[in-house]
Amino acid sequence: SNSTLLGTFYKRTPSGIQLDPIRRVLYLIDNNVGMTIFQCSLDNSTNLNLNFSTCQDLHINPHTRLIAIAVDTPRNQLYAIDTPSNTVVRFNMAEDSTYPEPPKLGDSFEVLHQLLPVDLLTDSFPQHLTLDPEAGTLYVRTKKGIGRGMMRQAAPPQSGYPRLQPLIDDPLLVAFTLDLHLQRLYWVRYKSYSGQSRLVQLWSAALDG
Repeated sequence: SNSTLLGTFYKRTPSGIQLDPIRRVLYLIDNNVGMTIFQCSLDNSTNLNLNFSTCQDLHINPHTRLIAIAVDTPRNQLYAIDTPSNTVVRFNMAEDSTYPEPPKLGDSFEVLHQLLPVDLLTDSFPQHLTLDPEAGTLYVRTKKGIGRGMMRQAAPPQSGYPRLQPLIDDPLLVAFTLDLHLQRLYWVRYKSYSGQSRLVQLWSAALDG
């Protein structure tokens, strides 16, 4: 195998991982508390020993719990699903941060969408948050399938934050991915029978609905 061990994590468990390929940075959610994101540089990755001591803590607001993250590489922004507020939020990364001092991400964030009770997952499958930066849209796995929202809001809302617009109606959907080149969406639907036999199907649809 040509695999390379980049780091070992004790006591804390990364539950979400995203890559910024331009800046060669990994972002990890701390699953035990979910209150912060760690930034791990991949420079000289063959000699790395990544852990929660050598990665930068980005100091996300301590009253939040993040369950999914996504990176907008061209704009150097992070998107996340926050609980218990059940919102989709955006953090701006500071370009002028001085290493090893991390940017104070928790000092400023913008709420983009409110997840309603009908959107909230009740199964044990991972949450999904995926971006289409060129189109300015984001996609979230919901209880009913997939919801679509905007990565940027034109103006602050006057009466509550906008909800996600239903895109795929499939309550058996457990995972999805985007083909941004062909503008298609792929998803996996899963169903168990009597807790033993399972039905797994792969579906596809155009992103324009």
